[in-house]
Amino acid sequence: MSTYTFAQNNLDYEICMKAAKNQMKELKSCQMDEYKLQEKRVDVQLKKLLSKLEDNQRELLQINQDRWLIQRKKMCGIRSVEIQDAPIVQLHCLVKATVTRAELLEVQLRNKNLL
Repeated sequence: MSTYTFAQNNLDYEICMKAAKNQMKELKSCQMDEYKLQEKRVDVQLKKLLSKLEDNQRELLQINQDRWLIQRKKMCGIRSVEIQDAPIVQLHCLVKATVTRAELLEVQLRNKNLL
């Protein structure tokens, strides 16, 4: 299993994945920690974007975020509400999708392309 370098700027994740040495419980723990970190990253960027928008744009962005959350669960095959119960492959998918979403929001903020 690779170290999933897409989780940029998180050396702790890469170190954790290498130290797990293909032990499923440890790998899953690394991925859960990274998932939580990336979820916070998305939340922070989303709040920054929302704070810069007018009411109608804010509503559109929130609708877009809600749709993305549903799409992410479908794409990753998540059926249960409890993310920590997801198999490791699905958890990896969630981490990857969440990193991508965080990066997109960061680019939108940086380029002042708010929607």
